[in-house]
Formats: sequence, structure tokens, C-alpha cells
Amino acid sequence: LPRPVRDISPLRPLLAFGGWSYTAEVGTVICQNMDKFILTSFMGSAALPAYSYPQRFYMQAQTFLGTQLQFVFPMMASFGAQTRDKLREVEDRARWIAALAAAFAYAGILLLSPLVFRHSVGPSFETQARPFIYLACIQGLAYSLYLVPGFFSLALGDARSNAILMVGTGALMVLS
Repeated sequence: LPRPVRDISPLRPLLAFGGWSYTAEVGTVICQNMDKFILTSFMGSAALPAYSYPQRFYMQAQTFLGTQLQFVFPMMASFGAQTRDKLREVEDRARWIAALAAAFAYAGILLLSPLVFRHSVGPSFETQARPFIYLACIQGLAYSLYLVPGFFSLALGDARSNAILMVGTGALMVLS
């Protein structure tokens, strides 16, 4: 009869991956809307729409870029022991594609969002939202350059760098 063995060494990598993934999600949930609370407490609720609309453009661009690269994690994880070699083969091309797509997406946001704000809300709102548009595009471009290494680290079974990035980004949003 087979008997269970109390050796948990095969489970340690899975527990570490799950722990870091859980830490990233909890950190994201805690820090996700703190920037809006801090902004309204210091600048008032009138500044919130000028901040929120560029952030929505940023989130839409990140969703677009992230969904284009989500195929990497399951595809690369399916190679098993050869995953690291396959990642080296395609990493530079995937980074170039992600950087080029991010540059086009954020250049479009920089060019079109002031026009959208001017014609839909008004010129005063457009001038008030312009610095937030620039900051959202800089933030988005910097974050989008980490998408490929983030998905590749998940494919290798390492969620630590993603957790540190998510919690660190959330903490920097709160502090800034």
C-alpha cells in the first residue's frame, strides 16, 4: 500500500511562488487607491478628475500591452527544463516589441488626450490635466518596459521580483 511521505521539499518552490504572488496582490490592493486619497486630502476633490482621467488612459494602455504579452507565461512555462534557454532566444525580440508598442501607445496618449480633454470637457480642464498626462505617460512607459522581464520571471517560477515591483510601485505612489 502506498503511504504518504512527509517530505515537503517538492512543495517548497510552489509555496514560495504562491507566497510572493499573494504578497504582490495584497500590496497592490492596499496601495492601489491610496494615491487618490492623498491627492484629494492635499489638493481637494477638484483635482481628482484631472488626475484620474490620465490614469485611466495609462491603465488602458497597460492592459493592452499586458494582454499582448500574456501568452509568454504559459508558452514559456510549457518548455520545462529548457525554459531558460528558450527565454534567452526570444527575450530581446519580445523586449523590442513591447518597447515599440509602448512608445506608440504613449505617444498616441500624449498627442490625443489633450485634444480629447479640450473638446469634451474644456480648455481649463485640459491645462489642469496636462501635467498629470505627462506623469502618467512617463510612469506607463517605465512600467511597460518591465512587462517582458516580469512575465519571463513568472515563466521561470520566480514571483519575487514581481512582488517587490508591485509593492514598491504602490509605496512610491503613496509617498509621491
